[in-house]
Amino acid sequence: MKTLPLLLHAVILSLAIGITITVVLVSSRRRSAPGATSLIVFALALIIWAISDFLYRAGVSPIGKFWLSATYLGATVVPTALLTFSIEYAEHGYYLNWRKLALFTIEPLLTQALFWTDPWNGLFFAGKGVQTIGAVPYSSPWLRINAIYSYSLMLIAVILVLQIFSHRLGTYRLQSGAILAGALVPILAGIISHAGFNPTPDLDLMLIAYTITGLAFIYGLVHYRLLDLAPVPRDLVIERMVDGWVILDKKNRIVDLNPAAEVLIGSPRHELFGQPADRILRDWPNIVKRFADDPMTLDNDGSMSVRDEWRYLNIRLHPLMNWQGHLIGHTVIWRDITERRKVEEARQRARDEMFVLLRAIYGAASRAQNTDDFLTASIYQIVYTFQSKSCLILLKERKDYEHGSDRLLLAAHHGLSVEAASSMSSVMIKSDMVAWVLENQEPFFIPDISTDPRVPESMQAAGQLSLLIIPMFVEENLLGLIGISREGSSPYRTDEIARITALAEEIASFISTDRRRQLTIALAERQRLVRDLHDSVTQKLYSLVTMTEVAQARLDAGLETGSEVILVQIFSRIGEYARQALKEMRLFLFELQPINLEREGLVTILNQRLAAVEGRADIKARLLADDNISLSLEKEVALYYIAQEALNNILRHAAAKSVNIHLKQGKVNVLLQIEDDGCGFDPKRDDKGGMGLRNMRERVSQIGGKMKIVSTPGKGTRITVIVGKDRRSKARPRWR
Repeated sequence: MKTLPLLLHAVILSLAIGITITVVLVSSRRRSAPGATSLIVFALALIIWAISDFLYRAGVSPIGKFWLSATYLGATVVPTALLTFSIEYAEHGYYLNWRKLALFTIEPLLTQALFWTDPWNGLFFAGKGVQTIGAVPYSSPWLRINAIYSYSLMLIAVILVLQIFSHRLGTYRLQSGAILAGALVPILAGIISHAGFNPTPDLDLMLIAYTITGLAFIYGLVHYRLLDLAPVPRDLVIERMVDGWVILDKKNRIVDLNPAAEVLIGSPRHELFGQPADRILRDWPNIVKRFADDPMTLDNDGSMSVRDEWRYLNIRLHPLMNWQGHLIGHTVIWRDITERRKVEEARQRARDEMFVLLRAIYGAASRAQNTDDFLTASIYQIVYTFQSKSCLILLKERKDYEHGSDRLLLAAHHGLSVEAASSMSSVMIKSDMVAWVLENQEPFFIPDISTDPRVPESMQAAGQLSLLIIPMFVEENLLGLIGISREGSSPYRTDEIARITALAEEIASFISTDRRRQLTIALAERQRLVRDLHDSVTQKLYSLVTMTEVAQARLDAGLETGSEVILVQIFSRIGEYARQALKEMRLFLFELQPINLEREGLVTILNQRLAAVEGRADIKARLLADDNISLSLEKEVALYYIAQEALNNILRHAAAKSVNIHLKQGKVNVLLQIEDDGCGFDPKRDDKGGMGLRNMRERVSQIGGKMKIVSTPGKGTRITVIVGKDRRSKARPRWR
């Protein structure tokens, strides 16, 4: 063999080895990618072909048919591997099952069988022995069949890759272009070889061509990331879309649709082909008329029956234009929004329920007289809304110095047994459940309290219940806990936990606000009492001490003429100051007692006041009131404080012997009149009226009433207040 052809074969062999190593290394790392296995088979077959052809031409022992047989093996496997790769690359890999792959092995195996049995069949070398044109003989019957078969495989591969090349854009187009160029080279080489224009008669032109194909594959692997950036098949995406789509022609007839649309419409594709759009849009009769002649995009929601079930659908219609801008049809896209609609409706129901619940809680807060009443009303709302069996609210106690730790006290509960309520009346913050909630600052859920050791035994006896514990925080400080239980078969959902958590925040806010309000009221009342005690009782006691010391000094100095009269006057003043101090103390004691106008009514509270203060101060007090007086709570409160201010002034300044209060009801008004027989005053002098009269006038103005004061020095005082009657207010019972 000449040196130059042998050198060229060595170059081809080196390229084949490099191609094989590169393809095997890259493809083995991406074996899951479509076509990776076919590329590995292609590279291995190519190197077998190149090595055996080189050794056959170099005359390396064993010489003869062995190397030529290996050459034919590689030459028949390479085009087969090229075709299977093209099928997978063209997004048709689902056709390649094991049975079809086994069919592709028939031709290479049959070639080997005919090669080794040629002395008996004469189909391979046609009885002429091993005679070759270049390296491979083409004159025998089987080799002609093999050539036609191989070229057919290559032609199919080129057609498949060409289809992909024509539909792809960007990097994918360049990627498929490299593969297409590599697949065309063997076909061109075969045409040149059979036309008699082989420029290298001593070389196998097809081996060179497939080597170039391998180089094209390597270029695609390295430069365009073949097997790494594998496009998703468009046909597969469109065919398997969850949304249904229907293609209408210019006459609004159905020409195509996907399986999802078949399910929504309820008819197979072959029955709908060519049918008018009215058949699938019968639930939207006006849509077809609107877009029949006008290329517009429509978007509409509606419902239709699908397999005996009503589904909510969003339907969109888009016009289809050709490259000249002429209308050629429409695309109808059906989107099943049933689940989304159900979620939206569930959210709306949850919002409505939350709104109603919060409104009920706010109503309970406005009506409640104290925190206990509010918590009791809130618990009933929680149990009813969330269909629970029991509920409890624990509130944090201030530092318990006697026990050395903080505690949570049971503030309200519903559905707890006596034993459970007793055991939960005081819970240490260091207990397992509370400590976990305090550490994580989030709801704590126990699926079954009957088996959980963290739950008190008295609660475990309630049976198989799920327990949800919601913390109540105010400014990141634990205020308390809400515990709510339900039958174990239906635990609390995530949305329910979110709503209970929001509700716990509102309850905590109310409790905190109420506590601050009560503290503010207590501090203000304490300051008022200190001021009043200083201005009245303290002054009276100081005068008593002074007068007593004066009397004691006169007694120590001895009685002189006329001293008895002075001592009588001093002791009279002492008795007067003592009685006045006693009146003031009784007044303060009465004011320290809580009153409940809403529960007991104005008449009852006034009677209690007259009995507790004026009655014990040797003042004849009388209340004359009509039955069934119709006043709102706001006006009753105002009239009470007006009467209280007037009575306080009488007690402190008037030195009256009797007080009469009249509460009369007319057709449209209610009259409150307070009359005493005291020392009286001049109403025209504001400095005599003081803050008390100004407060009374402000309260009368706030309820839209009128006030008249008649007083003469030495002849007593009469205060008259007139307010409008409230017809819708419930009349309160009269107590005497």
